[in-house]
Amino acid sequence: MANYLEDVINQKCSDNSVKNQRCALTVLLKFMGYSEQQIHSDLVKQLMRKIRMRLKQTDKENQIWDLDILLNYIKQQVPSMEQNLLSIQQRRAIVATLAMVYTVARLAELHRAVLLSTSEDEYIIQTMIMKSPQRIDEFKICKISDERNCPLRWFKSWFKDREPNIPNKAQELWRISHAERYIQADDLSKPQDQQCSLLALAILIRLPQLELWQLPNSQNIMSVV
Repeated sequence: MANYLEDVINQKCSDNSVKNQRCALTVLLKFMGYSEQQIHSDLVKQLMRKIRMRLKQTDKENQIWDLDILLNYIKQQVPSMEQNLLSIQQRRAIVATLAMVYTVARLAELHRAVLLSTSEDEYIIQTMIMKSPQRIDEFKICKISDERNCPLRWFKSWFKDREPNIPNKAQELWRISHAERYIQADDLSKPQDQQCSLLALAILIRLPQLELWQLPNSQNIMSVV
């Protein structure tokens, strides 16, 4: 085994080729009755050590952006909302952004959402998760102490100004009026103004689902049922 591998390495075969040939030869030698010690000798291990190191994949660090950048920006929009200076489209963008951040839902999943129930303290939306395993998820939009980035407050501000009697079914929740053309997922993120560009920012800085515990009051904002 060691002599064969040394010859293959000297022939400048690729690391993957050497590895594959070693695996094939291991199977052959086991079939011929050689022992594990004879097949995996110290010399073989020494020859393969550098190859294994070169083939070893380096874990790439995933950069996590500071969520406060987004939340502080939304807080700055509250005076404009209170003075009715934000359009309903701008408020819709902020609502969708908060939903993406706190639920880690994809935009397509929000696009499929329906409003399941409403109360004074919480709204519940339901959506179909198409990625395997396919399932139906429900998300609670609840009150939090800081009203400036309270998703329920923003949701109500946007939702109350929609035209009445818009069908409550998939792909209809985000429509503002009956006259509005059939809304597509991309419509929620078109950068028509500074506020609508929030969705692009949210995509950049949202946290992995396992790290939601790091968010302030995240368990009280939106949670999977």
